[in-house]
Formats: sequence, C-alpha cells, structure tokens
Amino acid sequence: MYAQVIVDLSASDVDRLFTYAVPPGMEALPGQQVEVPFGPRTLEGFVVQLSDTTDVPANKIKPLKKIITPEPVILPEMMELAVWMRTRYHVNLVDALRLMIPAEMRGGRVHEKSVRVAHLNVSPQEAQAFIDKNKRGFKQNQILELLMQKPYPVPYLEASIGGVSAAVKTLQEKGMIAVDSDEVLRRPAAVKDVERTGDLPLTPDQSRAVDEIRSAMHAGGGRFLLNGVTGSGKTEVFIHVIREALRMGKSAIVLVPEIALTPQMVRWFQSRFGDDAAVIHSRLSAGERFDEWRRIRRGDARVVVGARSAVFSPLQNPGVII
Repeated sequence: MYAQVIVDLSASDVDRLFTYAVPPGMEALPGQQVEVPFGPRTLEGFVVQLSDTTDVPANKIKPLKKIITPEPVILPEMMELAVWMRTRYHVNLVDALRLMIPAEMRGGRVHEKSVRVAHLNVSPQEAQAFIDKNKRGFKQNQILELLMQKPYPVPYLEASIGGVSAAVKTLQEKGMIAVDSDEVLRRPAAVKDVERTGDLPLTPDQSRAVDEIRSAMHAGGGRFLLNGVTGSGKTEVFIHVIREALRMGKSAIVLVPEIALTPQMVRWFQSRFGDDAAVIHSRLSAGERFDEWRRIRRGDARVVVGARSAVFSPLQNPGVII
C-alpha cells in the first residue's frame, strides 16, 4: 500500500503529492496527519489518497514514519473542498488544508486534557462496612462517602477534603477504589452556566419564511436573503430552520460577521440547543478551540456558531449554512 502525502510545508515547489510506503502493520487512512522523512528532515503532512500501485521506483520510496492522528482529521468532503480552493484561489494545497484544523494541532502543540478520577471499586454496601470498621481513617472514610454518591476527580477531593494523596493511595492498595484517567473538555466561557429555554411561537411572517426555507431544504437546497430590521425576529427563524436540519439528520453552521457578536449569539444558541451547539473563533484558547473542534468532528455537536473560519468546521452532512 502506498500513501500520497502533501507535506506541511508552504512552498510552491513542494505543492505536489509525494509517494510513501505504508509499513506492514501500520493502518493509514486518507485525511490523517502523518510524519514523513523529507530529505534530511522529518515533516508532518496529510494523507491525500492511498493506492495499491505506484510508478515511482522502489529505491526512491521511503516509508511513513508515524501516524499522528488515529482517525482522519480531514473529512473526504473537506479534502475535496481544499482541492477546489487550490484551483480556484491559486493557493498551495497545504495552505487550504491548514484552514480546516486548529493551528495548534500542527506540531503537536495541543493535546487532550485529562484528569485523574476516583470511583468505587466495591459495592456501596461494602464501602459502608469498611467505613464502619475504619474508625481512625477519617480522610479515607470521607473519600468513600463522597464516592458512594458518584465518581469525583482527585483534584476535587484534594480541594474539598485536603491532603488526600496518602488516603487515596491506601484505598487503592486495599482495593476499595480505582483511579482512572478521564477526558476533560475545555468549554468556552460563553457557553458556561447558560440556562436552557424553549423555542418561541412564530409570527405569521416568521412562519412563512420558515416554511419556504424548509421546503427548499427538503427539495435539495436553495439560497435566501432574510430581510428584517433589528428585533424583527430573524434569529427565531434561524433557530426553527436549524431544528428542521437536525430533524433531517443534518447539521448547521451559523456565521457571525464579527467576533464581538459571537458570545451573544453563542448564548442564544446554547440556550436552545445545549451541548449540541459548539463555538469556533480565534479568541478561544488553544485548548478550547481544539476541544470544540473535536466535539464537532465526533458528531457530539451538530450546530456550529462562529466567525468566518467556522465554515471550515468538520461537520458531517451539513444541512444549512446561515
């Protein structure tokens, strides 16, 4: 198997595909980030396509060094879009591909965040029996009483009880609790503590707009200009149109003209769609942007709100772009 790779180097003289062998036991997929030997250096790149054969002489082909991402970071339709952008806007292919992932993913500058989480390793009845006998293990008993309710991050136990490291280790050694690593999603401040609200009833004018757009969505698409003064209820039309897209099993992108407006829009959409809404813009921290991108890539968020760059979010099956 051979991988056709575009190296992550913005230069016109390398704006072409290079052929690498996929070593036995390595599984490569189109859209993955990889490390490849390139002259005396090791560079990152993107697998554009795979093939069973090649015209390149065997002595000229080097093997892939490493698969960076276990799953593709560039979806097939995004790869197709990047190829189109290369032709339409006369840009290097890798420059188009760079737009489609958080910048910090290049060079491994951002990673998943995890926290140690403690949970019971025995039944609540066994934990209570241990507490009843463990008269001197005050902190151990406090930890067990908390974990009988639900698992807790170890830093939370440290903050609420204080100095629990030895107690946690003792409980682990006795088989009473287990400590695992759990993923922590870094969410933007604009989406925190937002109360869920229901949709508002539509006015006759709003209903007509929603019905016309909905009909076009079911017929295969269309373009619309929604004309209305500030406060006339355009956002409610958007929300009902997005609801229809979600009912159809599709997703939605909402582009806001400037970042200053994004927090307000995010709160509106978060209150209606909850965790199904994600936000993408340049003022997020690297970790927040990476985690929101991953939620979108995994399909955990199907409504994306953001500035212009949000149009490159890895949404699958988009049904409406507003």
